[in-house]
Amino acid sequence: MASKLTKILVGAIGRKDEQQKALLREIAGFKIFKTRRTSELKRLDFGLELDFCLDSLCLLDINFKSKILL
Repeated sequence: MASKLTKILVGAIGRKDEQQKALLREIAGFKIFKTRRTSELKRLDFGLELDFCLDSLCLLDINFKSKILL
């Protein structure tokens, strides 16, 4: 589950495509908020460890952070 979700997350945010981000919100159930600096990326928590996902977002230098909607 974590691996599949990670691929969807990195792919959708990496493209910076509005349609992909909308699909991601629908699948993963969270919003993407703009942020000033990549260093402000918050740890993603799906109840699983997704360190790879956070590392990938940092490497892609994406100017987004993610917040889980509970």
